[in-house]
Amino acid sequence: VRRKDLVVLVEAKLVAPSAANPTADTNDGTRGYAIPSESLELIRNYGSASWEESLLTFRQNFGVLSDKLSKAREFKLIPVTLPNGQTYNLSPGPHNQIQKAIIEQFLPRFSKGAQVLYVGDTSKKALHIDTEELLLLGVDEPSRDMLPDVIAYDPVQNWLFIIEAVHSSNPINPIRHLALRRLTANTTAGCVFISAFQNRRMFAKFSKEISWETDVWIADDPDHMIHFDGERYLGPY
Repeated sequence: VRRKDLVVLVEAKLVAPSAANPTADTNDGTRGYAIPSESLELIRNYGSASWEESLLTFRQNFGVLSDKLSKAREFKLIPVTLPNGQTYNLSPGPHNQIQKAIIEQFLPRFSKGAQVLYVGDTSKKALHIDTEELLLLGVDEPSRDMLPDVIAYDPVQNWLFIIEAVHSSNPINPIRHLALRRLTANTTAGCVFISAFQNRRMFAKFSKEISWETDVWIADDPDHMIHFDGERYLGPY
């Protein structure tokens, strides 16, 4: 039996590392594995009338492996707080780190109290969606594949922010810009289209693809924006 094959059993406390010297290094030649007395009693009671009681006692003392793994996954989640105070957990990854920055850094700087109407997630496309408000603004609920990563509405300026978080693909290039304009063709708000990047290096990778009449925001330089066209600094066309 190889050591890697025992990892799950060790984490479940059914098997324990053992050595002649308890403080021995991991690669000590005397180090091996053993079945603890508590685990041995549990195994011996399997299928007997005492099984349920033994299992309950074991779990009370050592916990449940699935709970430990679930907590480990939760620890890696990315918490994000919407402007209204509502909180969500995004799945881990650089793409969702950018989405968190959009909501918590971009919107407070460049809008006047924008409300988030839609947030996607790499593992769950529609993490948050305010369908009623989108319909009121004239944005019909489209296929999830058509939606950008973040949609936010600024009622003071009557602006609708259409934002793509760009890590490995999908900046607002001319084709994507056209699709997003069709998506928002009937809206009563002015649309602002933004490609958001984590840093300048990632922006440089996609800079030749960015569509005119859109904007770029870089999370590492949150107080500044890059505008692709000189008619206005930031705003709808």
